[in-house]
Amino acid sequence: MDDFAISISDSIASEAEDRLRRQDDFERLKVHAAEYGYYVPTNVPYDGDCFFHAVCYHLGRSDAKLLRSQLSSFLETKVATFSKFKIN
Repeated sequence: MDDFAISISDSIASEAEDRLRRQDDFERLKVHAAEYGYYVPTNVPYDGDCFFHAVCYHLGRSDAKLLRSQLSSFLETKVATFSKFKIN
């Protein structure tokens, strides 16, 4: 096997290990969340608003883009309050 083929083989093996590691992390997250009475939704869209979709799920809301907009507006009106949490 030449160096290129070895490199590709190593890369594929590394990706498979990463996928298994992420799957294991996700399973542990689900178990930990369940211990506190929470559920980790698995059907959250990967559209840049995944955090807001997950929050909407737990709040019983359906419009992640609206929640994001409302939260952004709220934070903008409270800049003085939240600016102390800013990280360089």
